[in-house]
Amino acid sequence: MPWGLERHQASSDLHFVTFSCYRRLPYLNSANAKRRVEAALESARRQYGMAVFGYVMDGDGATAGGCSISGEENSGADVWSSLSERQKALSACGASS
Repeated sequence: MPWGLERHQASSDLHFVTFSCYRRLPYLNSANAKRRVEAALESARRQYGMAVFGYVMDGDGATAGGCSISGEENSGADVWSSLSERQKALSACGASS
């Protein structure tokens, strides 16, 4: 985090995560790739007790929004960090679809 900034969040805060595919290539056009991203989102949601209010996927990226329902202060940031790691693991999904 840049110097001089402070993070303020609570367990009920709404968080968004957005990612785009490598070089904005349309790796998410296939149904298989979309299912894999949905599975990663669902896995992170269950692991961290998150409520996901919605998500949008297009051919070259995705955005999801949600908040913690577990009551833990850092779970909002943790789930998005986890999802980011899962997305990195799925980064080749378009190439294998």
